[in-house]
Amino acid sequence: MRSIYSALFTVCLVAIVPVMLTEGDRPALAQTANSTEPLTVEGQLDRNSEVMEDGSYFAAHPFEGTAGQRVVIDLASQAFDAYLLLLDSSGNKIAENDNADNSRNAQISIVLPATGNYIIIANSRNAGETGSYTLSLRSTTAEAIGQRGSSGAESAEKEEANRLLEGFD
Repeated sequence: MRSIYSALFTVCLVAIVPVMLTEGDRPALAQTANSTEPLTVEGQLDRNSEVMEDGSYFAAHPFEGTAGQRVVIDLASQAFDAYLLLLDSSGNKIAENDNADNSRNAQISIVLPATGNYIIIANSRNAGETGSYTLSLRSTTAEAIGQRGSSGAESAEKEEANRLLEGFD
């Protein structure tokens, strides 16, 4: 069910993304994620937020990344069930997560496939859920991604991290 909404959302987002990446009033994450110190944003999903096809609220947060860079994105909220999407600059979904570590929070651990702009979508899992959230983005090592086990990194992400590490043995 969620994949249908994600596909519809991606089609709609293609028109929004170029505007988000060129406007001067950009969120705090609209910078390069090249530090081990997390970049953090406090946000709010409410009736003034953008709405997905399924009626859930979302906020978009762009950042710049580098091919091969390992990043961890966390979305935490006490008020709603967090759902996290990562899109490339064309609006293509490259990762998503609903429940990190069996909690209502979400986390994506990924090796970025290309240098360029990315968009993090902070989303509520269910229609009409509102409240404050904390979104963080940090660079990390491949070992940290591997230590997470199946609780956060998707198997495709693990395979990509392993593929990139093969030449470093």
